[in-house]
Amino acid sequence: MDIWLICAMALITFTTRYLSLALYQRLPNWLLHAHWLRYISTAMLSALLAKAALIHEQQLQLTTENPILIAGLATLVCLLCQQSRPLSFLAGLLTFALVR
Repeated sequence: MDIWLICAMALITFTTRYLSLALYQRLPNWLLHAHWLRYISTAMLSALLAKAALIHEQQLQLTTENPILIAGLATLVCLLCQQSRPLSFLAGLLTFALVR
């Protein structure tokens, strides 16, 4: 049973990746060189992180007792002030460790 599940998952993964590569060659030229496409991954990651930081047990948690929110705000402030991604990453991790 397990081997069939693994084979099915491999087939689905291969099919989705093959189709995306095959369809990539047929996209219009204006879409391939669109400037806004570089922001898609950032927007998706931001949406996922916002949900993780703000919602807990189906309720909005905008309190000082939310360690993920506090660490996220510390990361944002550090990134805006220092313009350094590694430093802001460390600031968020340290803040989360201290608050938790």
